[in-house]
Amino acid sequence: MSSAATEPSSCRRCGACCRNGGPALHAEDRPLVEEGAIALRDLFTVRRGEWVREPGRPGLVRLSGEIVKVKGTGGGWTCRLYVPGERACGIYDRRPRECRLLDCRDPAPLRRAFRRGRLTRADLLAGAPHFRDLVADHERRCDLEAAWGLLQAGDAPSARRLEEMARYDAELRGLLVSRGGLDPGLLDFLFGRPVAMVVRLFRRRLSGGPAAAGEDAGMEGVP
Repeated sequence: MSSAATEPSSCRRCGACCRNGGPALHAEDRPLVEEGAIALRDLFTVRRGEWVREPGRPGLVRLSGEIVKVKGTGGGWTCRLYVPGERACGIYDRRPRECRLLDCRDPAPLRRAFRRGRLTRADLLAGAPHFRDLVADHERRCDLEAAWGLLQAGDAPSARRLEEMARYDAELRGLLVSRGGLDPGLLDFLFGRPVAMVVRLFRRRLSGGPAAAGEDAGMEGVP
């Protein structure tokens, strides 16, 4: 697909969109990862059951499926592929689909494409079955939809189950790094936000309180 057919013709390349967060990836972006234009350590996963903001829509919605997204940088939301000094994307000629569609003055094309053909961890781990199976097991044992239900229940058994879920998640991450030699930068892609962090965000959501800086429940990057 030609860039002329997909990108806004009047984009000023001011960088505002890039500073608001990196793109979610879609099936056609898979070669960017497989060929090394985007590294796995530059990605994070927003998991099924998390609350997110969708382009051009007010408020938050709960995800019915995961999103693999480019991380933020420097403790903020700016896409880590963005080069501030040049006000340009570091892979502009091969930028992801959402970046080609995005027009800050007309979000309709991006909004229409947002839910279609999303890239998943299973797609990107097809050649690494051990990690693919590990991710699937973590998803089963740390199901965020179940965590939301446990928080709503609010009883002692539910609280214990949440503690077990968060402890398993933390211990798995620690063991993979300390004993397995895993690059810590891959944890955000493999397992998303730590379960303990997600539970804190869920509690704030239930209580109506604001998310803390750097723990926004939307899709902006994990720094």
